[in-house]
Amino acid sequence: MDKSIQNQTFPNDSSKDELSKDFFENLRQPLPNENNFSFFDTSYHRKKLDKVKNKRKLIFFVIFAFIFLSALAGVGIILSYGASYPVYSKKEINSENHLEQQSMMVDDIYEIQHIFDEASLDEKNNRHIDGFKKRIHGVNNYIQHKEYKRALKQSLNNEKILKTIFKDEYNDDISLLRIKHHNLLSEIYYRLNKLPQARKQSDQALRDTLIVYGTKHYETAKQYDLLAFYLDAIGETNEALMLYHNSIDVRLGLSNADEGKLITDMNNLGEDYRALGMYDESRLVLMKAIKMVEKKFGIHAIELAIILNNLGLTEQASENGVLSMSYLQQAYKIAHEKYGSQHELSKVIAKNITNLRGF
Repeated sequence: MDKSIQNQTFPNDSSKDELSKDFFENLRQPLPNENNFSFFDTSYHRKKLDKVKNKRKLIFFVIFAFIFLSALAGVGIILSYGASYPVYSKKEINSENHLEQQSMMVDDIYEIQHIFDEASLDEKNNRHIDGFKKRIHGVNNYIQHKEYKRALKQSLNNEKILKTIFKDEYNDDISLLRIKHHNLLSEIYYRLNKLPQARKQSDQALRDTLIVYGTKHYETAKQYDLLAFYLDAIGETNEALMLYHNSIDVRLGLSNADEGKLITDMNNLGEDYRALGMYDESRLVLMKAIKMVEKKFGIHAIELAIILNNLGLTEQASENGVLSMSYLQQAYKIAHEKYGSQHELSKVIAKNITNLRGF
């Protein structure tokens, strides 16, 4: 099938009127945004910084007024008060896989070097953890600017630091930094089309995640998904399939399971079963995913069109032409009603229908 639909993740809001073309072309993105927040979301940090600046202005105004009034009353008062950047609790760090940063994403690529200069200064003053956080932040900036070779050079330097300065340290801060480092490096290798290296780094991130969070944590499920992404990319479908099973098992065991992510996992699992020629298993998983989509998003949701398309292809592969056509036509109807005939999703489903008809 067209890889733009295979292994597709879904938008958080099915009521959106338009989806970018990248939604269909980029497959499952490494390091996906979670709950409308991400370490990579620059707008979030800018909003936080704006709030801090506004808070500082308000505090300054109140303090100034108080001092002024006190002076008029003949009372000499010296006040000092400093507003700090937001500090995230350990719980928030764990739930969002967020590393505390005091610097926002930079718009100018040439400013990124300053981040590494500050890191070097921290290290000279024996603030190695602070310095390494800045190095991670700098690498992330290079990735956001698509400077993958520069990001790789800095990440390999970070690797040396982990193996020397932090060689025998496994506290919470260092463990989280290790996971972030390996995930960033895996994404860099993926962007540079070095898939085996990307897989290796993601595998190490999973090992570290299991040590930190155990086998029943949301972060572990996310890491299973991420490694499965790389395994699918290099054609190791059997291993990817097992990881999707692991992720689904973890998510089903969580009291606050993300149904959208669970549906995505089931869709991907169904796709891998079809790739392996296990059509009965593919059919069963995709049918369960369809029921979940209908319950969560409704019968007109675009997520439903994607899974119906995939189920139609499973039926086609197992030579059930009538059923295949039925599912593909249902998928096309939803996509057409939502986006029209010229949208990427509508075109892909229409192409699948044409192929089924033998044209």
